[in-house]
Amino acid sequence: MSRPALAVFLRGKRDYVQGTQLIARLAEQAAPTGSRLTQATFSRITANVVCWQAAETGDAHDPIGQVHFVKDGVEHVFQLLDTGLAAPRQDTDMGVRVELEDSPSALTGRYRAEHPGDLEGLLNVLVQSVKHLHERAGAGVHDVWFTGMRQFAVPVGGQSGPFRGVVDIRQRRLIRRGVLHQSIVEVTVTDHDRPERHHGMVNFAFKSEHAIHVD
Repeated sequence: MSRPALAVFLRGKRDYVQGTQLIARLAEQAAPTGSRLTQATFSRITANVVCWQAAETGDAHDPIGQVHFVKDGVEHVFQLLDTGLAAPRQDTDMGVRVELEDSPSALTGRYRAEHPGDLEGLLNVLVQSVKHLHERAGAGVHDVWFTGMRQFAVPVGGQSGPFRGVVDIRQRRLIRRGVLHQSIVEVTVTDHDRPERHHGMVNFAFKSEHAIHVD
């Protein structure tokens, strides 16, 4: 069975395809019109082109991720599969802005943010804010990557104009196994100009040879 490929690329000097690209391109190709993004999980990163298929019970494939959309109470689940073919490289700016406003403790903070108003822009300000907060959690933090999101209900169609608002992040859980850390943070994205508000949980993984202390 033919599996459609996503038009993704390696941005700048990154050695992996961003999860936000994968979700946004999948939404364009596969998400039902009027649906909402509710969940995404990633088990590993890749530098390759990625294809997709509808998830079915009993699938024996080894997906690198899975994305969930919901419309009219019906869930639509898709798997992301590594094609093994190298993704092209592009020096393309994300077109978003995030700026730390306050961080009272590790993995808790507030960012001012701007993006074009589409799904990918929203995902990018969300992920870049959380990633930056992780990178500043300790001097030895490295290999920080986005592993998933859940309990969201984000319209795949984006909004009617540019976003200007804030991203609030609160630390909820941090698990350490040797140098590997896995975190769960609660994120709320609020638009200054509209009543829209997006809220859910975001997962990250990172490495640190030193323990990270959170309140």
